[in-house]
Amino acid sequence: MPIESHRYDPRIHGEPNVFIDALPKDDPKVNLRKSSVLAAAFTPFIRDFQEKISEYTLSKLKSMNEDIEIGIYDYPSYNTPVSEAFYCNISNYSDYFSRFSKVAKSRYLGNRSYDHPLDPLVIVPIGFYEKKFAKATAISGSVLSEVAGKLMKEESNKLLQSPYERTIREETFMPNPYTILAEGMQTVAAGIGLLTSEGIPGYENDPIEGMQQLIDQRVFQHFAAQAPTGVIIPMVISGLRFKEPLVKDDIGNLKVNNTLLDLFKREKQAKSNTGKGRLSEGCPVARPHVPEVTIFGNSDVIPDSGVQMGMEIFMEYLKYYYSVEL
Repeated sequence: MPIESHRYDPRIHGEPNVFIDALPKDDPKVNLRKSSVLAAAFTPFIRDFQEKISEYTLSKLKSMNEDIEIGIYDYPSYNTPVSEAFYCNISNYSDYFSRFSKVAKSRYLGNRSYDHPLDPLVIVPIGFYEKKFAKATAISGSVLSEVAGKLMKEESNKLLQSPYERTIREETFMPNPYTILAEGMQTVAAGIGLLTSEGIPGYENDPIEGMQQLIDQRVFQHFAAQAPTGVIIPMVISGLRFKEPLVKDDIGNLKVNNTLLDLFKREKQAKSNTGKGRLSEGCPVARPHVPEVTIFGNSDVIPDSGVQMGMEIFMEYLKYYYSVEL
């Protein structure tokens, strides 16, 4: 069957391995196809997590709080001139992002009760909204990372027994899907710390309402789709942050600063030109309207992206932990 699009649809293209292997391995567009296959595999997986966790009441979290490991820290002060997007001097963006990926791999060590290969320490910087917000964000990420392992083992096995297994094992850092989801929850916590480090324009006195607006306006989805993968957690580990990451557009909606998006765009192009586009594709589950993978049920299109669903899950926990005494 001729393939006209690099956006994978199992109802049209059949098995994902055939879809990927239809192009030579050195074709840069192979990475687009792999990313699309990962989106088709993980978007319904996150939707199922959203459904399962809706029955996992917040009262069950009290017993988990004793095992939480988090880190919050103040940003260091930089006296060096700023680059156009970072609070530090960077001369070569591609080399800089490549070093981030190595830091990320070195962090995937340790063990948890459900064979979680992530470092259990969730780190969030203290930004504009001070320690209470940073701590609530870090605890939310830690708890959701743990809950992902408790709830999603069966669905993980389904994916690893499907044709998506090869791409999952070859294209991710993790051995199974529920640890990838757990890492995603940690990345959400770190990403919130980065994007809100200077406050949310118009919501300087109310981070929770500001966060809700960021989610409703799909700002995190847009950011995840544009940011090179393997950047967010290593940036937080390194104590770095973006300069003025959030702004308002002409009609007052929140958005990611165009300066930052331009940087990401140039980085994607640089990676694509060298055939090393995997790091530059952005998060696969940031794309909406992904066709359903039939191993999870109905053959349909899922309207919300996995990132959007993940942010909605995270927000419920963030609101809870921000409202209680920590």
